[in-house]
Amino acid sequence: MARMRRNRPAVAGESAGGWQQQPPHGSWHTVGAGDRVLVAFPDGRRVLGRVDGMTSDLGVVWVVADGDHRRMLYPAEGLTVAHA
Repeated sequence: MARMRRNRPAVAGESAGGWQQQPPHGSWHTVGAGDRVLVAFPDGRRVLGRVDGMTSDLGVVWVVADGDHRRMLYPAEGLTVAHA
């Protein structure tokens, strides 16, 4: 049977690894709840919809896409937004 590795303290200069949040693109600071927007994903996809809500730090934004469901988006993943 394989043994599980225990957590250990980080060594000086060692990165924690995993997901590190980047600040959201500046375009996110120009929109608010109720605004019609066009969200662009890094892979080229685009979603047209309405901002339904957002956290104060813009860590999470909810957009109701036209003809689709409410989506939870993470602006720090390289998404940009423009008023539609």
